[in-house]
Parts: sequence; C-alpha cells; structure tokens
Amino acid sequence: MMSSPKGCLVVIFTHPFPSNIGKLKQIYSSRFSRVVFLIPFEHMEDPDVFTVYRGSYSFHGFIEDARQFLSNIDADFFVFAGDDLLINPDFGQRELYTNLHLDTFDGYITQFRSFSV
Repeated sequence: MMSSPKGCLVVIFTHPFPSNIGKLKQIYSSRFSRVVFLIPFEHMEDPDVFTVYRGSYSFHGFIEDARQFLSNIDADFFVFAGDDLLINPDFGQRELYTNLHLDTFDGYITQFRSFSV
C-alpha cells in the first residue's frame, strides 16, 4: 500500500442543486485531495463540476459520461457518493484507503469490511 494516498471524492447529483456544491466542498475539502461533482443539466464555470446530460433514472451512466474528466484527475483512488448523504466525519481518504484495504490497481472492493473497532 502507498504511504500517502490521494483520494478523489466524486459527488453524484441526481437532480441539479448547484447551491449545495459550496457546502459540500466545505465539508469534504479537508478530508480528500480533490472533490468533484457530477451534476445533470447545470453548466457551471467551476473546474470541479462536470455537467452530464442524463436524467436521474440513469444516474449510473454519469460516471461513463465523465470518464475523460475523471481520468485527468491526479488521484490514487476514487470514492463515489450521492449528494444526499454525508460520509462519517471520522473517514477521509486515508481512513477509507486503509480500512477498505485498497491497493494499487484495485478496481473495486472485493468484499464488505467492518469499520467498527
């Protein structure tokens, strides 16, 4: 495992609520090396926001639509989260990387792991 992983949090909006982006940046910017947003039908001049053109019923396609955008981000791993949830404040990029036993070139989590002590 690498000693200092750089994680990118990708927040997926199923409906356009751009006013929440600033709040989410404030919550997560100290916990992840980069925070970006996939938002439908809302163009913004923010380099951390990627506009997708799909409805909420096909939000799983947002990631494919943003593939080039995401591949240009300097990160060791990505965490995907919906805009309607908050990640426990005890978990940032280092804690998630360590507790999920991620390693270089892992494509997904191979099994559920407990975060309890």
